[in-house]
Amino acid sequence: MNNGLAMLTICDTNVLLFWADRRDRLTVAAQQALDNGRENGNLACAAISFWEIALLFRKNRLALPAIYANFLHGRHR
Repeated sequence: MNNGLAMLTICDTNVLLFWADRRDRLTVAAQQALDNGRENGNLACAAISFWEIALLFRKNRLALPAIYANFLHGRHR
């Protein structure tokens, strides 16, 4: 708490990607901050991060895990 206000944990694009798929790339302290922020409702990210992730997919610099790719291509049955 800072002046009676909760601290907000803000994720950048790389943190979002690592947290979703490569937690080993985050320090233990970063993992704890993300987990605590999510549990306490104090976790945020900039909308631009989702645009950046979409660009990475478009440029084939980021691969969608098979389970999601199959779902998007109608092969989830």
